[in-house]
Amino acid sequence: MDLFDPEFHRHALAHSRGMRSGIKALLAEAVEAGELCGPIPDSLARAVQAMMGGSLLRGRLTAKARPRTA
Repeated sequence: MDLFDPEFHRHALAHSRGMRSGIKALLAEAVEAGELCGPIPDSLARAVQAMMGGSLLRGRLTAKARPRTA
């Protein structure tokens, strides 16, 4: 995987923006339900997204089993 490939970057950026939008929507729902105090700034959505990405990476790096290949 070439992280500098323009086509890959385009898809990765679209995915990242979509994830952040979804996270922000879920946080807004939590505010509406009274589960969080609002309003929710974009920085909180970015922080949650960063935490999720970090936990996924850490989980993969610390896994004892290797993923299966097709």
